[in-house]
Amino acid sequence: VDFTVRSHGQNVAASILGSAAISSASANIGDSAPSDPPTVATWVGGSIAATNDVKVWSVVSTSAYAENEAISGAIVTARSADASVDVQPTIRTYAATGAVVASQSGNVSFLAAHNFDPIGSVYRTTKKAEASAGSYGGGVVNLDIGSDIDATAAADVDVTIRAGATMRAGNTVSVTARSSNVAEARFESAGGGLITISAGADPTATASGRTAARLLGNVLGADTVSVGAASATVLADARDFASAKIQLVQGGLVAVGVSEATAHADPDVSVEIGAGASKLAVSSGISAKAVSNYDSDANTKVSQVGLVNVTGLTATADAAPKATVTVNDGASLTAGGLIELAATQNKIDTAISDGSFDAAGDVARGGGGAIESATQNTISFGLPHGLASGDVVTYDARGETVVGGLTNGRSYGVIVIDADTVQLGARFEGGSVDPATDTILFTAAHNLESGDLVRYFGAGIGGLVDGRQY
Repeated sequence: VDFTVRSHGQNVAASILGSAAISSASANIGDSAPSDPPTVATWVGGSIAATNDVKVWSVVSTSAYAENEAISGAIVTARSADASVDVQPTIRTYAATGAVVASQSGNVSFLAAHNFDPIGSVYRTTKKAEASAGSYGGGVVNLDIGSDIDATAAADVDVTIRAGATMRAGNTVSVTARSSNVAEARFESAGGGLITISAGADPTATASGRTAARLLGNVLGADTVSVGAASATVLADARDFASAKIQLVQGGLVAVGVSEATAHADPDVSVEIGAGASKLAVSSGISAKAVSNYDSDANTKVSQVGLVNVTGLTATADAAPKATVTVNDGASLTAGGLIELAATQNKIDTAISDGSFDAAGDVARGGGGAIESATQNTISFGLPHGLASGDVVTYDARGETVVGGLTNGRSYGVIVIDADTVQLGARFEGGSVDPATDTILFTAAHNLESGDLVRYFGAGIGGLVDGRQY
């Protein structure tokens, strides 16, 4: 099932003495609370017996976009542009009490998915809740006030094998919930006048999905004693990203900007196993994982040109994530292999260097010759460092012998050579060199001190030789 809604509003007003442009746009999917009946539901209430795979899936994609523009021009102008998006579908997949689902030689799969492609096993990253408002105008007195921009992405996704239901498979029984909730709220204002005031434009983005996978019934053989599958997996995996942005461009004798961008990321990701006397028996392993990836980002940017500039922009981002795995009292888990229970949040799968290195083996020193290679004078960490050229790091010898040419406790600029290797120094472009004054203009702090010895690596700048020390 794919739900897509769009709303666009535009109000244009112009007059000689005064004008006002006030408009709103909204787009909604689902209810403010989980709906009953659900937006989409797939379930088994009786018995299924199959030779190969059994798939019971609810797969839903949602995308909502509300855009609004208010444009006005006059001696005195006032504008307000509202936009709101609310995406809160309720998605359910379940096996009812008493249901029996069996695959003789295949897999039994129950899935509830929101903005996820189960065939390609990837999230649909273009599916979002987006609210965008723009306010544009000019006049002697230019007012942009009272714009509300709200985006909420809060899908309620639940897959449950209810207590009293029984699953069995020749291979794997899987119970999976996956959900992507991305909310973006943006406000942009451009105004010019003798007096320009932007106030009360408060974009708010909220990503607060509920994603739950529950195996409360049994995984047992037909005799209700022997193993019911080779393995069992219960997975709740969610991504909840919220972004709120303000961009103001103002000009005039007096320019005032007062607004707030707010982002909330409040995901609830949970896995639950067992209810009462339920039994899970497999010949290999049992895996139960709650995986939550989330981010909350608020950003404000203002460009003001005026004799008097006053800016009161606030950016607030917060997160209250929850990821849990619960095995209920009375449940029995029997496995011939590993039983893995894990709840993770923003887990980094790739190992990252902690910034330490061995001065004896990880520093490629130059030979001290008149000319050296750009591959010398490097530090290798053995793992990805995660740095970017222009970053600033502080050298700490940690009580060991200080590396020649460095000063303990001093900060240095970074030049990235590759994912594991850096040099210490600063980059500059050829156009930043003034041959008349023999000076180099860096675009950021160079962290050099008078008396430092440096080596130049590059070409095309008269008077400098590639690889030479200065």
